[in-house]
Amino acid sequence: MSEEGRLSPETIASLRTELLERHPDLEGERVRLFSASGRINLLGEHTDYSDGFCLPAATNRRVAGAFASAPDERPRIVVHSRRFASDADFCLEEIPELPPGDWRRYVASTAKVLRVEAARRGVPLAGMRGVIDSDIPVGSGLSSSAALELLILNAWSRLSGVELSPRELALLGQKAEWEYGVQCGILDQLAIVNGRKGEVSLVDCRTLEATPIRIALNGFCFLIGFTKERSLVASEYNARREECRRAAEVLRDASGRKDIRALRDADPELVARYAAELEAVGAREGMKLLPRAEHVVNENARVHRAVDALQRGDVAAFGALMLETHRSLAEKFEVSSPELDAMVDAVLAFSARSGTPSWARMMGGGFGGPVLILAPADAAETLMERVGELYRRATMSEGRFWTVEIEDGLQELG
Repeated sequence: MSEEGRLSPETIASLRTELLERHPDLEGERVRLFSASGRINLLGEHTDYSDGFCLPAATNRRVAGAFASAPDERPRIVVHSRRFASDADFCLEEIPELPPGDWRRYVASTAKVLRVEAARRGVPLAGMRGVIDSDIPVGSGLSSSAALELLILNAWSRLSGVELSPRELALLGQKAEWEYGVQCGILDQLAIVNGRKGEVSLVDCRTLEATPIRIALNGFCFLIGFTKERSLVASEYNARREECRRAAEVLRDASGRKDIRALRDADPELVARYAAELEAVGAREGMKLLPRAEHVVNENARVHRAVDALQRGDVAAFGALMLETHRSLAEKFEVSSPELDAMVDAVLAFSARSGTPSWARMMGGGFGGPVLILAPADAAETLMERVGELYRRATMSEGRFWTVEIEDGLQELG
């Protein structure tokens, strides 16, 4: 990596050299470079597994790799990670069970789902060798795991002649996360496979349609304020998913509306009308159904208002929606943390004291991770310094900051 921890073009090019050094039997002309970006989500948090709407974008933080097919008698994958200084090395016929938290488990999970898909199509998977590196912080909420899985899926399928559409890649990436042990929605995968420079995607998580939205930030930029690493598997993510599923069932039964398949099919008025039923069932079953439903239905509405604001270039209107989302995630969905709240409060304090219009919200699964910040580009350096000081005083810990640019999600680099 570069001194700033970024993947420079020179670093990415060196992956090819290292692959050939590690596997001298490979032919240089067969080596191909791929990358998959991390993602931000502008709005639409914890809506994807309720068939809702999201507004994600791919970023210039990514995982990249040099890969080549190998003529194994028994197909084998060997991928070296520079970040973890270790290899994922196993036969496709004997994919190991690895513990949660081991980066190789993501490779194994991806191999399992691609093996099934290739067999369904009658296409044999080739052996593959690779060397990878990344500048996506682990546990940061920028979807480092989804990026890694999609990198492996994209490279291995292309090297083996398995033709996958962006939609198919996204679905297989989601299955790989499920195989790993996280019952995630499809936000991360769709954001990456549909990512385009300068565009966000309005994602319908039921139809999997992604509508490109060209946005106008008018001199503003997005930054990330990173609080602490989080473990999504160890968090209450799966519990929130179950609460949303159950809330939709209660609304369907209480209203008699058979068309309610998920909270996407409800609206704030319906949730308010059957609030007592949601509270009663939740209390009986030990779940908080009403506030979870309130968050999801209002967040879906905020996404559509956000699209309108961004297309008009109304940065202040979009910033206000960011703050609404943070309050809802903290109070109704209960996935924030003291550190995330402290970072958001620090951004708002900086804005009030300096007169610099700035907004923030927690982003991702929650329980730690990143805060998404919107601020004038020419004030970014000052914001990172001042907000860092305020955050340090509030938490006695260091925050980390960087700007993010909206870039292509999946790329073959050569």
